[in-house]
Amino acid sequence: MKLIDDDATLDPEDWSEVRRTFHAAVDSCLDQMICVRQRPVWQPAPPAVKARFCERLPAEGESLGDLLEFFEENMQPYATATRTPGSSDGSTGAAARPECSARCSRRL
Repeated sequence: MKLIDDDATLDPEDWSEVRRTFHAAVDSCLDQMICVRQRPVWQPAPPAVKARFCERLPAEGESLGDLLEFFEENMQPYATATRTPGSSDGSTGAAARPECSARCSRRL
């Protein structure tokens, strides 16, 4: 009895595009860390940004690049984590910990 369709996959069609998008995401996060001293410690999300989270979810999937763009425009600028220089959350090590932890947890 065959339980899994060999043709069914969640793998992306273009791994090189996924790689470029992931590199762009890391670059975006590092850009935020580099310019942390030039930004306010915290800023409220404007009503237009809050309203985006009340919209209907898309019926179709979105590209990884589109999701990254949404994150950069609507979430990243209004993050609530402490991002001040010298804080534990503002260090480069702290930025890498969640990804490393997630990668290890999947295998344990």
